[in-house]
Amino acid sequence: MTAIILAAVQVEGLPQVLRAFLALYAFWVCLALGFWLFWVYCFCRIAARVGRHWAYGLLALLPAGEVLLVLILAFGACPKEGKRSRSKGK
Repeated sequence: MTAIILAAVQVEGLPQVLRAFLALYAFWVCLALGFWLFWVYCFCRIAARVGRHWAYGLLALLPAGEVLLVLILAFGACPKEGKRSRSKGK
């Protein structure tokens, strides 16, 4: 999408104002995409640190996935906690 916008910026027939708007729009889209990917990366790290597979963090890609991930982490059985309790019982 941003490649199309950047290609449109270079078209000679467009008014200067429209070219400036499209360039600014492309910048903000790229910036928002970068923040969004960092947000998903953070959820992947959180899932991995609590003992889940890192791919649970990819749920953040879904519209309600962040809420679903928080509910899974809050109310699901913690894999690290299970290992600790089994080792103390021996």
